[in-house]
Amino acid sequence: MTTIASILLAEGGTPFLESTSERLRKDGYACEMVTCPAEAGKLLASRRHDLFISCADMDGNGLLELVKDAERLAPGVPAIVVAEVLSLETAIEMVGLSVAAYLPKSVAYSELLKKVHSALAKTAHCRALARIQKQLRRCAAELDDLRRQRWSDTLRNNGATLRIPESTLRGIAACLAELVAIEAKSCADGQVARVCELLQCPVWRVQRNVIYKAVLLLNETKRRFKSKELAQVRQMLENLLETLP
Repeated sequence: MTTIASILLAEGGTPFLESTSERLRKDGYACEMVTCPAEAGKLLASRRHDLFISCADMDGNGLLELVKDAERLAPGVPAIVVAEVLSLETAIEMVGLSVAAYLPKSVAYSELLKKVHSALAKTAHCRALARIQKQLRRCAAELDDLRRQRWSDTLRNNGATLRIPESTLRGIAACLAELVAIEAKSCADGQVARVCELLQCPVWRVQRNVIYKAVLLLNETKRRFKSKELAQVRQMLENLLETLP
């Protein structure tokens, strides 16, 4: 099930706040609205949000104090900053902050929506990498425990061979598969090496050879026998063969 992205909008209560949140909801996003920095800070600290839209002109948000607080209260959540009039001073203040875009309130909604999509994609990407990193650390800890146990058994002259737990192997494999999927999404043409290719898995070569020989045999039999079913099998194998490295 797809999780609905959550967006927090903090603005001084002008029509921009109502109209933007209403349009974002129609486009499938969950939106919360606040009109003061203190309330925004409480929501950022207590609930998970995927994006923060903040107004630079809002009272109490001088020098982007709210955006800076957001980085502390909800690390990893990017911000889109809007203002009645864009200023160089504010743009300079954003350097080093997690600001995905700086836009005038008069911006066309279609342009704002593009920035929202881009910022949310980066949020999902960063969270996925953090989740993978956490899983890999867990697997590394399990392998470290296994190594220590192996040395302990050796000192006791046990001689027993320790096997890597299947859960550890599955965890590492899942991380690799997710990393490959992330890379595929980031490629313009979606072309990226398969997991088995990256691991130089010999099974792929064996399967390729078996399928290739089966295709040759079916090509030979079609000259001797008229069979629609055999032709279909041959076609399926040829299609499969094209997908293999």
